[in-house]
Amino acid sequence: MTATTIATTARLDTFLSAELADPESSWSIGVSGAIAEFFREPDEPQAHRDDATYTLATERGAIRIVRHSDVVPVAIESLSRNRRYWQQRVALCLPERVAVMAGRGVVTELGADTDSIRDHERHHLRFDLGLAIAHVDACVRTGDPQLIELLRDCCGRSLLNDARAATQAIIAQSPHRVFTSRLGRIEVYAPIPRHATPTGPHTHFLPRLLGRPAPWARLIPESQVACLDVYPANPLRTGSGGERAFDAKRHARFQNVLKDWGAAAYVAEKQRIEAWVRAGAVPENCDLTGGRLARTGRRVALRQLAQTEPVTEGLRDWRRAVEGD
Repeated sequence: MTATTIATTARLDTFLSAELADPESSWSIGVSGAIAEFFREPDEPQAHRDDATYTLATERGAIRIVRHSDVVPVAIESLSRNRRYWQQRVALCLPERVAVMAGRGVVTELGADTDSIRDHERHHLRFDLGLAIAHVDACVRTGDPQLIELLRDCCGRSLLNDARAATQAIIAQSPHRVFTSRLGRIEVYAPIPRHATPTGPHTHFLPRLLGRPAPWARLIPESQVACLDVYPANPLRTGSGGERAFDAKRHARFQNVLKDWGAAAYVAEKQRIEAWVRAGAVPENCDLTGGRLARTGRRVALRQLAQTEPVTEGLRDWRRAVEGD
């Protein structure tokens, strides 16, 4: 299977069910500069499923995942600044023509949020922030009369250019943030933090980053758009960002996902480096050319070998040659 293959329903259902059941997995909808992220603790509720969706709601946030026959999952590994670590995700993609949302460029009142995940918020009003993101509607939802009046005054104007009062009021009052795509929605109920990023569900809004492609976006197949991202638990980091002893089972689970849904060239480069290291090859005698994808594959492979096979002879020389360690 390649990264451009539509997932079988059974395989994707198994993956989503497993990740939703794992409290250390997390999820996001959005783009660089505007993103909603969902996390949960082990003692918070687990997801329930019907024929069309998976839904999970806690006191701090909620997620609904919509099952779709055109989903293309893309498994991605990327580098962390710390040379011990790497990052991993599965981008759930749709064709651009299917993924398109409203793409509004001005603040817009959308009426009562009848699709709210929790029943008691369905009479609250939803306002599109007008960030002009083609495949994500970034909104806030509120029942507060004063905030509703202020947001109505800003309708038809750009939040980024001439609706500063709305931005300040949103930060001060922390209405629910509701980000939706064709693959679901994430609702964040927790207050907007003034300083450090919280460990639970939260949003980021950084206008200077809007429209800037993420480094891993080059791995998304042409004509596809990432509509929901899944972050399976990292084998070296906890869900709150702390360190843990290397978890070999979690690592092996994601490597199986990578083989199914990762970029074939990336997986092949990792396998090539692993084979050379295990065979005792000398870095200077091996072909280490290639573009950014190959370089990332080599570095991630060596970081992972340092955890799975730390006493392999020559591994330190390889890491010194590839990463300068």
